[in-house]
This record gives sequence, C-alpha cells and structure tokens, in this order.
Amino acid sequence: MAPQAQWIHSFVTDDKIYCLYLADNAETIREHVRRGGFPADHVALVRALIDPTTGETPLAGE
Repeated sequence: MAPQAQWIHSFVTDDKIYCLYLADNAETIREHVRRGGFPADHVALVRALIDPTTGETPLAGE
C-alpha cells in the first residue's frame, strides 16, 4: 500500500508478532490488514520514540 503504509520491521515473541509501520493513519493500517488477510487485534499510534539518546541531557554550562 505504498506510499500510504510502509512496513518497517516486526518483533516476534513466543505468542505474538508486533509489526511497526510508517503510515498516514491507523485506518490505512486497518485497510492493509484487511487486504492482506493478516490477523490484527489492535492498531496503536506511536506518539514518541525513546532510546538511550533521549535520556541524555547536556551538562550545565555546555
């Protein structure tokens, strides 16, 4: 469904798969799921990304 939805990667656990997409909106993902026949219980909007660099703060005086 490019360019409206782009699959980035998936995380596989013992009992689920979590897929990460870049998409215009949640409805685009739901349409992708419907067309592909993929199981999807939930679509969530990621509002922020955190990683080790987001916790870094500059030292005073820098």
